[in-house]
Amino acid sequence: MNLTQVIREVRKLVKERPDFVYKSPDCQCYYISVANCEPCIFGQAIRNLDPDFDFSRYMPPKFCGIKKVIEENFTYTKKQLLWCMKVQFKQDLDVRWLDCIDIADREKPINLGYMNGWEENPVEYDEHVKYCSGKMVRTKVVSCLNDYKCNECGIVYRVDSSD
Repeated sequence: MNLTQVIREVRKLVKERPDFVYKSPDCQCYYISVANCEPCIFGQAIRNLDPDFDFSRYMPPKFCGIKKVIEENFTYTKKQLLWCMKVQFKQDLDVRWLDCIDIADREKPINLGYMNGWEENPVEYDEHVKYCSGKMVRTKVVSCLNDYKCNECGIVYRVDSSD
């Protein structure tokens, strides 16, 4: 089994249940069924391809995101890894499976605009802080203007420090 097969299986599951919204009992992603909660989309896809896949080391209290599961079990491209992370991020925020795929399929980074103008943090920024292990890379535009980009989850934003 390879990650391309897993992604194909995820897309198949989405076609079968596009309006499904994953809900976990305690806001964590479960790869197997627990406490009246069916497995997340990646748990289902991987188990459909390999019924004996061992998820035990990825379950609470040792919870981890799909990134670790992929890194430890599959060969992958950075683009595939990013796609899977985006799908899981959105799924864990109670987004319909079809919308999770649509968002992940976007090639462009997620532009959050000027950080200075945020009245509250955008959901994508909070997801980055909570789940993403990527580092924000700063690029100086001019002396008081900087762009920030995460090459893992794809968010970008700008900060103007010219007060």
